[in-house]
Amino acid sequence: MPFTDQTLKLVPPQNLSSFFDEVVSAHDIVKRLAVGNPGDGALVDGKAWKVKNKLKLYRVYNKSNPYSKMGNWWLFKSPYNKMTQEEFRNKFVVCTEWSPLDAIVQANIQPGAIVFLGKGQSGACKTKQRPESNEQQIYVLNPQKAFPKQSADIIEKDMKWLTK
Repeated sequence: MPFTDQTLKLVPPQNLSSFFDEVVSAHDIVKRLAVGNPGDGALVDGKAWKVKNKLKLYRVYNKSNPYSKMGNWWLFKSPYNKMTQEEFRNKFVVCTEWSPLDAIVQANIQPGAIVFLGKGQSGACKTKQRPESNEQQIYVLNPQKAFPKQSADIIEKDMKWLTK
């Protein structure tokens, strides 16, 4: 299969393409922040996009660290009670030592926010090497400005994982 922007996960999912405009001028700046070397757990590559319409995103985080709730890495779909924690760690290249993944937040990203979309880079974890991922990941530039401050627009709860 030839490599395309779709196969490399550089473009929004087709059902969400109307929510984004490509931002070539921000590409190099965001790329320096979001793309990493093998083992970094960042992105392999990506493209910068500007959010045109309010859109619901999800983030699994470490609830004991208040700074991690509104971090840079987000998802288009909630993993709540849809997969095991190990499946999530493999799909989105999250090392155990980086986060216990014990809480989830849902928030509406605001129009004008800049995101970078791409596939997950491999992670050199202490206990297990996590390979490069085919799952699309979202890096949000400056999440403190990208998401609303109003608590009514932010829903958070303890994370629930499937068990096997």
